[in-house]
Amino acid sequence: MRWTGEIEKPKIDYISFAVYYSNMSRAEIISEIPMLSHEARREIMRCIIEAEEEAVTLAECDQRALERFQMLDRMEAEDEKNAAR
Repeated sequence: MRWTGEIEKPKIDYISFAVYYSNMSRAEIISEIPMLSHEARREIMRCIIEAEEEAVTLAECDQRALERFQMLDRMEAEDEKNAAR
């Protein structure tokens, strides 16, 4: 096998994944969340929102929260830039 410079993503067995997590308690699932990547947490959040009856309202709230967090990130970056001067 020749190195192409790309990292191959592991194949996920979704059935085993579902069985593993269906046997976890709510506390165990919550304790695993901080160890997930940002993308994985966002995907899980999106699935939770879509499962709710008020999915549209929750999606709008999620979008507004994301925009506010991005604004805070920009403000913090600007503060760091100004502090470095």
